[in-house]
Amino acid sequence: MVQTAAVAPSLRDPLRNADFWVLVAVQCVTNVCVWVFVVAVQWTLTVSGESSTVIASVQTALAIPFLLLALPMYVWGERGAGQMLMQGALLVLAGAAVAAAVIASIGDVPPG
Repeated sequence: MVQTAAVAPSLRDPLRNADFWVLVAVQCVTNVCVWVFVVAVQWTLTVSGESSTVIASVQTALAIPFLLLALPMYVWGERGAGQMLMQGALLVLAGAAVAAAVIASIGDVPPG
């Protein structure tokens, strides 16, 4: 019987996994989209003459849900509801995107 020594995991192991690269690509695209959204909203508020406090609050408003919900959602996802949680989040995100597109196409977006 031949025994082989256990190979210690390397820090480069994730780089050899295709799923890891898909996750990295999706995360990069998401970050760019959020950045474009923040810049567009802040630009619109600047053009409409809003105060600097209102303009700066855009970034805070985007960060607050993450700060408040990250830990509870992690716990919920780890307890077995991960797939359902991801599907629900994607449905809410898609619904919000469609609603924003419809409101913008109607032209009912107030300037500030």
